[in-house]
Amino acid sequence: MARRIESLSIRGFRGASKPVEISFDPASPITLIFGENGTGKSTICDAIDFVCNGRFGSLQDKSTSVRTSDAIVAIGSAPQEVEVQLAYAGARWLAKLKGAKVDVKGPDDRPSAHILRRSDITRVVEAAPKEKYEALKLFIAVPRIEKAEKSLRDAITAIKKEVDARGQTKERADEALGALWRAAGSPDAGVEAWARDIASQEPREIEARLKNLGTKLNTLNAIGAARDQTATARARHEQSSAAYASVSQRAQTAAAGAPARQKALIGLLRETQAFLGSADAPEGQSLACPVCGTPSTAAHLREHVAAQLHEFSAQAALQAELEQATRQRDAAHSAWQSAAESLRALEALLQDADGAGDLDARRSAVQAAMDCDRRALADRNTIQQHLQSAGDKEAPIIQAFETQLRLERMLDAVEGRRKAYVDGVLRDISTTIDALYARIHPKEDLPSGTARAIAKQAGWLNER
Repeated sequence: MARRIESLSIRGFRGASKPVEISFDPASPITLIFGENGTGKSTICDAIDFVCNGRFGSLQDKSTSVRTSDAIVAIGSAPQEVEVQLAYAGARWLAKLKGAKVDVKGPDDRPSAHILRRSDITRVVEAAPKEKYEALKLFIAVPRIEKAEKSLRDAITAIKKEVDARGQTKERADEALGALWRAAGSPDAGVEAWARDIASQEPREIEARLKNLGTKLNTLNAIGAARDQTATARARHEQSSAAYASVSQRAQTAAAGAPARQKALIGLLRETQAFLGSADAPEGQSLACPVCGTPSTAAHLREHVAAQLHEFSAQAALQAELEQATRQRDAAHSAWQSAAESLRALEALLQDADGAGDLDARRSAVQAAMDCDRRALADRNTIQQHLQSAGDKEAPIIQAFETQLRLERMLDAVEGRRKAYVDGVLRDISTTIDALYARIHPKEDLPSGTARAIAKQAGWLNER
């Protein structure tokens, strides 16, 4: 049995200047309230609208000089005294004014009330044909079904977006694979077969080849550095050898013009110089030379001895310079030989591995091979990623599209049932209208189903 309102308590609301409680018969399918104007019929309907829908009843859509929330307060009552309590199916709800809004306390499953007022009927009568359904749909529509339809439409829209997004991702991956395929010369196998063949290649072989090429390039670079080092050592050896030859030639020339006994006389000349420096003879007086016994002046002897010492000192300095040049020549020769030996070892290692050839050309060839292998490895990884991206999206796209088709079939079924229901309601309304019109105007027969035909023409039937 359908649930009914059990009781309604009103306090300080509209015409209820005194508290009123109305009990209803839950077993009765229809409750009829009648009375003279101003006896409170509208107050009861507005109170039900107040607690069930949170609206201000018949004043909701009327233009007044005061706020609607103030207009519903009964004469002699304060806004905080307004209360409407509804008992329905064993539960209770209490509605009060909270500022300019309705505050309802009670269980979440509050009943909704559909109130058809005279203004609603007038609006239906005066509305344009296509607007009549909007005026009546509150009484013939099925909101839960419409909500389900909306949920289905939202789900279909969302899954369409998902299908489109996945499709665009797959399309981009396919375009990228096509570009790589064309860059590879458009092999006859086709884009997908070529891409799968590249992706299935084992990268270890390429990585090992890259490692070997890197080792070879390092060896070539080391040979280049060793050649530069050897050339520098050789230039230094040649420079030091030339310096040695020059010093040696000067030393030989100087040695050929000096008596062998001059070295033995150096000590004696130094003693003579010391003697002259300590002699007591007056300046200009002759003394006997301790070397030759010949009388001479002290000044002459000093000049003679100084000249001899200078000559012997230059000879000694030249000899020291020759010895240093010899050491530098020998060190440069040793460095040159060591650099040349290292170069020969590196060149022998490279020749054993890959034969001989121009160093720069071989370095360029190795670098080109490495660049080619790096591109191949990068292309393989890129192709593998694009294939995976395209493959990952294909199955979900098909699955999502199948889900979309199922949802669309569900929506068609729900819409069809709802339209059939609304069509049946309008058919019943049409039949009732025809019967009432026939009773009111017995001599003005209308074709059967006239009201339904008008409803269909107005777009009420199968419009949604």
